[in-house]
Parts: sequence; C-alpha cells; structure tokens
Amino acid sequence: MIHFMTRHRFRFAAFALCAIAFFWSTRSAVAGGGPENVLVVVNNDSDSSKLIANHYISLRGIPNQNVVYLSDIPFKEAIGFDDFEAKILRPILATIEDRNINGSIDYIVYSSDFPTTVRIGDILTDFIAKAAENGVKVDKRLFKPEASISSLTYLAGHCIHLPYQAMDLRVNRYYRIPTARMLQFPFSGPKQKEFERSIAAITKRSNDPLFEKAIESLQRMAKENPGQTAVLYWLAKFAAKQNDHVAATRWMTRAIGMGWSDRNGAVTDPDFSRIRDKTFQGLVSRMSNDGRPDTASRGFRQLYQWAPNGMLNMSVGQGDRYFLSTVLAVTRNDGNSEAEAVRQLQRTVKADFTRPTGTFYFTTTSDVRTKTRKPKFQQAANMLQDMGYRAEIIKTAMPKNKNDVLGLTSGTAKFDFGKSGSSILPGAICENLTSFGGRLGNVGGQTKLSEFLRYGAAGSSGTVTEPYTIPQKFPSPMIHVHYARGCSLAESFYQSINGPFQTLIVGDALCQPFAIAPQVKVDGIAPMDTVSGIKRIRFDKENSPVRVAGMEMFIDGTLRRRDRSMEPIEFDTSLLSDGYHEIRIVFIAANQISTTSRVVLPVVIDNKNQNCALTTSKTVCGIDDLMTLTFTAEGASKIRLCQHEKVLHSVDGEGGVFTVTAKELGRGPTALRAIATIDEKEVSSRPIDIRINGPLSETRVRTSSKKKAKAKAKAKN
Repeated sequence: MIHFMTRHRFRFAAFALCAIAFFWSTRSAVAGGGPENVLVVVNNDSDSSKLIANHYISLRGIPNQNVVYLSDIPFKEAIGFDDFEAKILRPILATIEDRNINGSIDYIVYSSDFPTTVRIGDILTDFIAKAAENGVKVDKRLFKPEASISSLTYLAGHCIHLPYQAMDLRVNRYYRIPTARMLQFPFSGPKQKEFERSIAAITKRSNDPLFEKAIESLQRMAKENPGQTAVLYWLAKFAAKQNDHVAATRWMTRAIGMGWSDRNGAVTDPDFSRIRDKTFQGLVSRMSNDGRPDTASRGFRQLYQWAPNGMLNMSVGQGDRYFLSTVLAVTRNDGNSEAEAVRQLQRTVKADFTRPTGTFYFTTTSDVRTKTRKPKFQQAANMLQDMGYRAEIIKTAMPKNKNDVLGLTSGTAKFDFGKSGSSILPGAICENLTSFGGRLGNVGGQTKLSEFLRYGAAGSSGTVTEPYTIPQKFPSPMIHVHYARGCSLAESFYQSINGPFQTLIVGDALCQPFAIAPQVKVDGIAPMDTVSGIKRIRFDKENSPVRVAGMEMFIDGTLRRRDRSMEPIEFDTSLLSDGYHEIRIVFIAANQISTTSRVVLPVVIDNKNQNCALTTSKTVCGIDDLMTLTFTAEGASKIRLCQHEKVLHSVDGEGGVFTVTAKELGRGPTALRAIATIDEKEVSSRPIDIRINGPLSETRVRTSSKKKAKAKAKAKN
C-alpha cells in the first residue's frame, strides 16, 4: 500500500485498511463517481480560477468540505517538481487528511490557472539510473523531463515517496490489461512466487500432497484478497480437476462476479470439461463472452489497491492506489476563453445519463499518428456495435460533415474542427495523438486539445512534451468502450492509458452520459425541514432501472454511514449540533461500474434552540460591488463567515457586520454561510446564494515568454 503523507501516515493507513475491509466484508464494491467524491482545487489569486470553480461547484453540487483554495501559485504553464509538491500536491493531501474526508475523495480536479506542465529533470535522472541498475538502457528521446499536473496528481503516492516510478510506461495498474494477463500476475514479490508455485501444481495428481497444499495456499489468498479474480479462477480449475462440481461452481461464480467473462476458454479447458454437472454447465453457458481481449471496465475508488493484473487486492503492499484527476479548464495561452470554458461545463453536466445516440469515429490515414493506435480500432468498433452504438473507421483526419460525433480518436498534426462541418454531441470524448497537444503555454505548432473543447467535447487530452508515437502514453481506442459502458470521463481515460505521466486531461471528470443511475425515493425528511429528535428515513427502490447494492450517507460532506440492506434507518438528530446541515444519501448500482445517484436533503436541526443567522444587502451584484453581511448568534463565543471552507472574516462575540468585495468571491454563482461557536459546538446559518455578475472573456490571457518578459523589463527600465 502506498501512504500518501509522511505526516499522519499510520493513522491514514489504518483508516484505509479498515475501510477496504468493510467494503469486502459486505461484498459490495463501492465506486466513486459523484460530487461527494470530488475535491475541487481553486487558485485563490486568480479571478478566472474562481469563476470556473464557482460554476462547476454550483453545477455539480460539490459539498463545502470538498473545496480547497490555494495561494501563491506560479502564474505560468510550467513549474518545477519541488514547487508542484510543496505548493500544490502536499497542501491538497494535507487538506484531505485534516478534513477527515480521505475515505471518500476519489477525484482531485483543478480549476483554471494552475500550471499544467511540471518539470521533472531530476526525477528523469533517477529513473534512468534505476533502469541502468536493472540492466535496462533508457532511450532519453522517449522520456522527456516534463509531466502533466493531472498525471502526477493521479500518481500522488509515487510522487511523495518514489517519484521516478511515475515515469514507468506500465505504472498504471487501473489500466485494463489484456485478459490473458489477468490470470498470471495477481501479486508482486514473494506472494507472486507463492502463487506461481501453487498454480504449477495443477499438473500434479489430485491426491498429490503438493496439489492439496496448492489448494490451501490459494484458499488463503482468496480469503485475504476476495476481489482477486485470478485466484478465484484457479481455485475453480483445481476443484474441477478433483471433480468437485460444487466447489468449482462456487469459485467460478465468484470469478464471474469479479469480471471473468471468457466462456470459450471455460468450454475448451480440459479441466472444466470434466464437470458434467448441469449447474456448472449452465453457469458457463450463461457466462458473458463478448470477445474482449481486455479486462472488464471497473468503477474506481481511491481506497482500492490495484494489483499488477488490474484486479483488487487487500493485502498490504499488494496494490497501488491513485486519485483520478483532470483540469476543468485552461483559460490562458493556447487553452480556451472563460466564456468557452463555462459553456463547455454547462453543456457537459446536462449530458449525464442521457444515453445519447450518435457515432464513434476512429480516423485512419497514412499519418503515423493514426497507425500507432490502429490495431485496436476494429476491436473497439466491434464492441461498441455489439452494445448497440454506431462506430465507423474513416479515412480522413477528421469526420467530414457529420452532425453526430459521439466520440473521436484521431491522429493528425494540425486541424481546424470548425472547418470540418461536423458537430460534437454533448458528453463526447474527443482526443488526438500529436506532439505537444497538452502543452498549452505557447509551445509547438500543432493543434491543441482545446480545439475539441471549443466545439463542445466534454473532455480531451494531449501530452505536455514531445511524446513520440508510444502507444502507452495515449488513450487506447477502448476509452470509448469504457465510457459507453457507463464509466465516468476520468475513469474512462485512466482505464485506457498505461503510462500517463506526460498526458494532460482537461474536462469534467464526472461526466457520464451513458450510465444508468439507481432511482430511489426517500421518505421521512423533506428538503429544508426543521427537524428534531429521531427521524425515520425510508427508501423505495421498486422502480429503479438498475439493482441497488446499498447506500452511503454523508452529513456536511463527511461520510457517516454505509448500509447494504436499504432498510429504514433511525436518524438521531441530537447527535448533530443545531443549525443548518446537508444530508446527502447516495445510492450505488449493483454492477462493476457502481454508478451512483443521490438525494440531497438540506435541513435545519432544532433540539436546543440554538441558531445562527446571516443576512446580506444584496444577493445579485456586479464584480466591482461591495456586499454588506450581517451575522448574529445568541450565546456565540465566535462567529466566522465562510465561502465553502474559506474563512472570509471572523469575530468574537454574538454578531457583527462585514463588508466584502464581490471580486473576492469570484464571478458566477456561489454561497456564503456564517458558523457560530456555541457551547463549543458549531452552529451553521442557512447558506445565502449569491450571484456575482461580470463579463466573461471571449479571449485567452497570454503569458509572456522569457524573451518577451526580458525585453519588456528592459524597455521599462
């Protein structure tokens, strides 16, 4: 297991292990995928960053706990690794730890005006040295000393402890590997050696002591790592060789539940052909056999430990953990304008669960940029067609005069999508293999990923340096298959990139147009009720289009309860302080993707007649206006005024008046609240929704190159 912070590392590790054990003890694989799982990172010194964040937080309903403001961020597209670690990554991880949300944050997304390229020269030197120690010579042309902010955040654990590992082109174990490898590499180190010795014993007679010892070893591994498909499959084979149809059926059922789907392999396997039992044969005949050579799409959770074969392990040291990460928008240099970025987010959020119809396009030309990924074009197209979607392999660099672009994988140095005559549908992932596609700081002459976002794509990616045509650095065409199966945009990207360290992903990480969400009615509490005592909350899942695996309850952004039963629950309001609280009940679909839906219930608790009030002179104002805020709380020793978790002002006593500039809050929709300390408990006011009006730039800010900056400084002097 990778510990993300040297500070508090043991407490964090203990929490993570307990949480993972809980998931599996309930046999419910809970994946991230909603606003309660997203941490939004804002550059507090940037008007543009606050604008984009305000819109995204409002559109997605991000909890207050899940917003962090950072200051002193260099205003440039490329920074050194030390600055990235000290000013960005470590403060983010410390915030997650301090707010006690490390059990629920799966995504870290950046608003605009963060450096998108991180210089990693020293790390590259270490990577080359470590490779040499293992007798491997690294071609320096393929490993440039730059990485993206999104990839290094995804690989946060590596960055904190062994940064050079981030450059490995097979570092991402969440990547969906070929199915054949799923059965071969479930572990690492001594445990992998033990596994290999055990499966080698399949060649022994079933009464051989080594055969029995192998079964005992595999059973122990299955108990320690119940999500490890390879172990379950091999236990089924051992049972089949013993003609134990009951055990073979039990183990194969569990293997199928964890993603195994090779019906042809089971039918032709001589060990399984021994089993004539109708139950086992019926299980095999019903097994999915969609011809996929890659492992099944999976929902993501930061607490999951991904094994070398892409499955889930619980044993300490037998898996890597990540944070899904994207940049919401880049609004300077070769990025998009503020207006384009806001329109893109608004359009993307509306695409969720719409299950749009259109066509996925794969372009194949004489350009080497398309040849790199061409081998998987037909595979991806076939799988999409089997799911009922249209998919075409075309021979032009861009789709021409097509009004149904649902997804696009292309490879060309330069293009003008506006001249293609085509239209991108809401929610689409469009990406292009080219040099410097993700280097948005006035570098390189090739078309940037922002071109697709400008014309309506939900997300795109590109490398922040010269990548060369190394397929591990770019999304596989299978990205569209993961997406069409219902994965989120970020899940789809990271399941399709094996070595992401150079790849910048820009877009709404949560977008999931093809997902089918659980639908559950909640009775017992209604939004904005004033409640006291014990409330009984009931759930009605009868009309849900998908089976519901269970629920999670968040209170004020913090995970408080998990439950598989979906039975009514008794909610004791006296356990919370008086005042405003947000209850959020999240429902999880019972499938490999674990799509979520939610019911948000803002309530006011009144058990002790304690309250805090906040009023304002105006709720709609211009960017240059002043706002006067009045806050009161009888019996308070202290009151603080907050935008999310950012404290704008604090006073001792029972009340006060404060004037804030609208610009400090940022343009767009936001909310303010007052939090009083009464009898050492925090009592929150009802939030006040604010809208700050101001022009959205239709052009991008240009940062000066070093030469221009020096010339400008010289002229000034």
